[in-house]
Amino acid sequence: MTNEVCCVFPFWSQSDAMNWDSNYAYLRRILPGLSERLPGWLWLMTWPQRSKGADVWRFSDDGLFNEKIVRFPWPYDTAMRSSVQAWDVDRFKLLDSQGITVYWMHQVESALQVKYGYAGSFNLNAHPATVAQQHYIIHKSLPYPFESQLPRLWTQMGGTIASDRVVFNSQHCYRMAEESFGLFLNEHAWEAIAAKSQVLPFGLVDEAMFDLKIPKPGIEQVPVVIYNHRFENYKQPQLTADALNEMRRRGHKFEVWVTQYVGQEIKAFPVDRVVGDPDQSVYLRNIAVPGLNVINSLHETFCISMQDSIALGQLPVAPRAVTFPELVPDDYPWLFKDEKEQLDMLDHILTTWPEEWVKWSGKLRAFAREVFGIEGYMDRYADILQTEALKPRKAKAKEKNRVKIERALDNLPHGDYPVTELSGKFRAQIGLQSQAMPNRRVVRELVDRGASLTYRNNSVHLRWAGKSKGESS
Repeated sequence: MTNEVCCVFPFWSQSDAMNWDSNYAYLRRILPGLSERLPGWLWLMTWPQRSKGADVWRFSDDGLFNEKIVRFPWPYDTAMRSSVQAWDVDRFKLLDSQGITVYWMHQVESALQVKYGYAGSFNLNAHPATVAQQHYIIHKSLPYPFESQLPRLWTQMGGTIASDRVVFNSQHCYRMAEESFGLFLNEHAWEAIAAKSQVLPFGLVDEAMFDLKIPKPGIEQVPVVIYNHRFENYKQPQLTADALNEMRRRGHKFEVWVTQYVGQEIKAFPVDRVVGDPDQSVYLRNIAVPGLNVINSLHETFCISMQDSIALGQLPVAPRAVTFPELVPDDYPWLFKDEKEQLDMLDHILTTWPEEWVKWSGKLRAFAREVFGIEGYMDRYADILQTEALKPRKAKAKEKNRVKIERALDNLPHGDYPVTELSGKFRAQIGLQSQAMPNRRVVRELVDRGASLTYRNNSVHLRWAGKSKGESS
């Protein structure tokens, strides 16, 4: 197992409540576990600079960051579209100078720049390893003019082509990429992407979710409709509001709990309680009640919030489309094909409540635990990252350069070195320029011989104890 400097490159879509951002929620759940599985790794997460963007970035410290998981300020715009299309060359040079050996790209649009745009691109063993995590795909199912989204789609394709490994979070996400990229790429280009791609459904369900005891619905207790989704246009929240209001017109009694409502202007969306919380554990406790989750989304690549509800035994009443069929057992009956069927399903579930909840709640929780368990997911992802990190090392140095590298290591006193300071001295001794010996290769040469990684004073440091006894020069 190697030690690596991994840059986690998220995309941020929610500046006013970053803790609730779906990409942050994902990383918050799995990064600590990945850090345990890869104990020698240092994780630098690109983090919004407060001075950038039209709005203020709001975040509540929840203990994610520590000596191994740290923040690196990055000029994110608070408008997502301009943020993923912009690129700060000077800031990237500073980031890349930290000796990043692995880029984990959740903002796939930027993978082309980090993989091939700068020093070290001529030598395989000096390349960064790049893993692209496809959370979303520009696709015609989005309710926006498709042509206006072409710049983002183009950069998504470029980042996907450049990456060493591509991970899709659902079969539907993979199909969307095949359809959208297929508008511009020939068959051979897509086959090259497919050969390095895999579908790895989000495994974010941990045992703490099953420790939450769901109370049995009493005779006097009304069912709860959980809406733990955002109010974006593609989720069609107005249709959900219309369906719930129609149920109330038919005389059904239930409560509607939403997790976010500040700043939302959805006409007549019924809200009885706001139960969201930036702390994920508090949020889950708040919604751990017998209920159902109603949504009319046109475009999802996974839907983490629905996975949360399913793990808590709530009944999804959702389209028989996009990713929802992948989130439930094959024989689950409450996925609809149109709005009329949705109303009929809601009418039946509420009329017979809690009959369907009793029948399906336990089955849904068991399915979520088996299919979407977090421990297996983190094991698989740690293996993906480690496998890609090892590939650049397969390209051996030329013999004359290897001798120079070993001589430089023989002469390097033990100590704690900032990467940016060490690299220049190291290159001078070897006589190689930054193209052949960028900072990331210096990091690899030392960590492969036992150096450890730390982060302090806004810089990656290498702690070098000298060569191991018996190591040949």
